[in-house]
Amino acid sequence: MVAVLKEFGTDRIVVNSAADWGRSDPLKTLRVAEAMLAAGFDDGDVDKVLWQNPVAFYAQSGRLELSDEDSATNSTALNADAANADAMNTNAMDATAMNTAATYAGSSVRRGEPKE
Repeated sequence: MVAVLKEFGTDRIVVNSAADWGRSDPLKTLRVAEAMLAAGFDDGDVDKVLWQNPVAFYAQSGRLELSDEDSATNSTALNADAANADAMNTNAMDATAMNTAATYAGSSVRRGEPKE
């Protein structure tokens, strides 16, 4: 993934852990974030690829609802120091849940859970 990002940049790139069928790694997004930081990408690049780009993509459906608190929480945690793996892990899993819920449930999404 880091090689792809180095070649093509961070615009319109979305990372998904493919937690749908077959062998999956729900922490793949966390591992990508760690690899990006190790390769010299900054916190803003990680935030863009793992949060801003997916939000922009799924917002096109008109069914993605995020509160200001959700956006601030995810952006703050993704911009945290790489040593804070728990916060990065939480946001990576939130992004994976958001991707899965938006793709398969087709419902509005708030923090990765289908809206009732």
